[in-house]
Formats: sequence, structure tokens, C-alpha cells
Amino acid sequence: MNIESLQISVREHQALIEEKFSELDQTPHGALTGRRLEFAGRHGDGSLYTPVQIREVMARGFADIANRLGADFVRITPAVVLEQLIIVSIQRNEDSAGLLKSLLNSFMITYMTPETSGEAFKALLDLERLRERVKQQRNTPATKH
Repeated sequence: MNIESLQISVREHQALIEEKFSELDQTPHGALTGRRLEFAGRHGDGSLYTPVQIREVMARGFADIANRLGADFVRITPAVVLEQLIIVSIQRNEDSAGLLKSLLNSFMITYMTPETSGEAFKALLDLERLRERVKQQRNTPATKH
């Protein structure tokens, strides 16, 4: 990869991240929109992050997912879903892009292995049932895949 293509990639990711922020800016917080959680990080001295710092944290999360799973993945995933995933993974001190990659890789490897493909498919169906339960508990449409 040469410097010019890397610069194009950075510009494309910046534009994509701005698109996601635009989506979020147009979506109010609350259960009806799926924006149930808000990020309010604290510095070591206990002071809260500024809105600019929060935006930078979220931008790094979007960029990490785009870099590791592809810009198209970020483009087609609703901004609220990405935002909420990043917030929960920060709260749990886990790697949001790593979780997604592990989920995909684990499913593909176990599904393509004849000895475990049935179990892998059952695990997928279990996740689908869990997603349906979340939909019913929230009384809102579940996000489709």
C-alpha cells in the first residue's frame, strides 16, 4: 500500500465517521430510538470528558471498526448500533471491533467444520432468539442484520 492510497483511505474513513455522527446528531437519546446509553468518561482526576473528547473517543471506535471489519460494514450498520456497542465495550473494558471479528470468525470456523456446523447454527439461532427477546422487552423494532 502506497502513501497516496493510505491518504485516500484515511479521508474516506473520516467522511464515513462524519456520516455516522450526522446520523447520531439527528437521533435523540432514549429507548424509542435505541440510544439508551450515553458515554460520559472521566479523567484520572474525576473530571468529566468534554463533548469534544467524547466525540474523539467515539470517532476512534468507529475508525477501529472500519479498519478491522471494513468501511462497508460501518456504512451499512446503523450509527446507533455502533455507538451503543462502543459504549458498552468501553464500560466493560472490551474491544468492540475485536468482539465483532471474533463473533464472525468463530461462527465461520465452527460452521464450516462438519463436526460443529450444527452447534454453530444452533448458537446463531440462540442469538436470534435473544435479539427477539430484546425487541419484545424494549417494545421497539429489533435491528435487522
